[in-house]
Amino acid sequence: MPLNEAFSVLIPERARPDLLGATLEALKAALEGLDAPYEVIVLVNGVRRRKHYDGLRRAFPWVEWHFAMRALGFHGAMERLLAHARHPWVYLLNSDMRLHPDALRELLPWRAADVFAIASQIHFADSARRREETGFTQAVVDERGGLHLHDVPPLDEGVRAHLYAGGGASLFQAAPLRRYFQRSHAYAPFYFEDADWAMQAWAEGLNVLFCPRSQALHEHRATIARYYPQEVIERIVGRNLRHFRWRYADCFGAKREDEAAAGVCERTLRDFSPAHRQARAAVLDSPLRPDFHRLTWKRFPHPGRYRPGNPRVLLVSPFAVIPPAHGGARRVLELARASAESVDWILLHDEAGAATAASVPLDGPFREIHPIGGRPPHGDGPLDRLRAHAHPSLVREMLRLLRQSRAQMVCLEHIESLCLIDALPPAVPVVLTLHDAGRHLPEAVAGELRARLPRIAALVLSTPQDLGFWGHPNEMVIENGVHLPAMAEPSPDCLELLSVAPLRYDRNRSGLRRFLEDAWPRLRGHIPQARLTILGGQRAGEYLHELPESPGVEVVDGFVDPAPYYARCAVAINPQMDIEGSALKVAEALAHGRVMVSTHDGARGYEALASLALFRAEDCAAMVPYLVDLLANPGQRHARERQARADIQPWSWEHGSAKLLARIRQIIPPS
Repeated sequence: MPLNEAFSVLIPERARPDLLGATLEALKAALEGLDAPYEVIVLVNGVRRRKHYDGLRRAFPWVEWHFAMRALGFHGAMERLLAHARHPWVYLLNSDMRLHPDALRELLPWRAADVFAIASQIHFADSARRREETGFTQAVVDERGGLHLHDVPPLDEGVRAHLYAGGGASLFQAAPLRRYFQRSHAYAPFYFEDADWAMQAWAEGLNVLFCPRSQALHEHRATIARYYPQEVIERIVGRNLRHFRWRYADCFGAKREDEAAAGVCERTLRDFSPAHRQARAAVLDSPLRPDFHRLTWKRFPHPGRYRPGNPRVLLVSPFAVIPPAHGGARRVLELARASAESVDWILLHDEAGAATAASVPLDGPFREIHPIGGRPPHGDGPLDRLRAHAHPSLVREMLRLLRQSRAQMVCLEHIESLCLIDALPPAVPVVLTLHDAGRHLPEAVAGELRARLPRIAALVLSTPQDLGFWGHPNEMVIENGVHLPAMAEPSPDCLELLSVAPLRYDRNRSGLRRFLEDAWPRLRGHIPQARLTILGGQRAGEYLHELPESPGVEVVDGFVDPAPYYARCAVAINPQMDIEGSALKVAEALAHGRVMVSTHDGARGYEALASLALFRAEDCAAMVPYLVDLLANPGQRHARERQARADIQPWSWEHGSAKLLARIRQIIPPS
């Protein structure tokens, strides 16, 4: 959407020229220097004497003024203002709201065809007040099943989805707003009509965004408190919340409003108002309706999400990708990052949680990020795991995003995503990446994969050993690669080993257990001061009981950036046995300028890598002589380190992403 598309600013006003003057002055500063054409329309209602506004009309001649003698309330005033607005976007601005000079500049770039509204962040003019109003809204269901709509403090400075954009400081797409307005008359004179508009928008596949860098200052209830007693305001708010609950509470898993508690007039309105029934049906019946509980976790790293000529691909992962807590997540992230300029990646990932809700610089490769949760517990059988990873919440969101984003392809990551194929429309091309799942899959899982091979447009393997094994006509190998840091210092003169081994992965646990039993006591016998740091990943503490207690060993729990740990270690190790795929930690150690001592199995996939910085041992016990020599001779170790980065360079993510991009374009020809 062009950044210079015209917009209107619509301001309802009632007998507060003192506040309106400050609002227009702040608006003038926010409009200065914008490329987009605009108009500003003020509707003064409920005022008999226009002369009270003569000074403002002279001071702001660029404002279009309209007057109505009757008090219209917010709803009636907005209906009049929308009739006067000429442009495709409208910023609804309360007359007691003052925009920050950068408020519109920050917000306007996020306009898009699939966006209904974008809310600014609101601060109270009275900084001592508790922040009940922020512009960032979410639904809360209380312990009795009652639905409430609350503003909450922003999670960060990133643009993300939220339940609704308030009508006092938000930008709306005018055409859908006019449609939704016709179903919101029950909320007159004010409150909750904007929440209803957003529900209609979500049902049509439009997004509602929150832009925290666009900011406004609000004189809370400065106008309505002058004309309505507090008890009347609260009565109207309560009535309109009941309207909203009657229409939509069950969309949130909440109880609908008790009919017996409603007054005769309200029951009559619900029974006989076509708008009430139509609004409710539109949302309940929509396949585009999202999971409203997790709206605020949806992140939008880029204002321009869909670029002409780029393939639009829905990338579905059964595990959290950001932050990358293990090698599989790192692979997904790095391949997306290397191809981000050529593919519009829309990320849907499972295992949503507080950590995955944070907006971070790693978001950049993706045009949209949609975390989801709700995976049920599963048994220990291999098929139990496959079925659990195709749980209803993930399937529903996958199909919703496929329709909403008009993705041209679905990329499924890992064998655990296999059963999601069954839910996809037959016309949608599917690429499946097996990651570390190879020829040694359990026979039951292998049978499930073979049954679905005809439905897969391309099968991506991570090691050459598996080429041809599955007999798929369109298979390719993309090895795990590296993103070389800008520089790497020589290892310090220390006796510290490093193992990057998220403990949630059973092969990491079994390899470390064997190393601590067979190799660590012998190594400490030669070098008593030797130490081992294990980067155990998220929930590492849950698995510590499976490792033998060992002196000199530290396990780091939680996701951490491995770079500082590589910088302070002498040697990296990988004691894994019986693995498939390829261990990303082998390549990353060399990329950080460190020698890697690994078992033969642990170095699987890098058979073509001939490097003085990579030692391969038959088993964990056989790793000890290499480690003793490397720790005791820093000079020799540094000589090997100097070759490491050059040797691993051919295993770059850029090379792998180029192969993936070529295959995607083969399946989806450029439009």
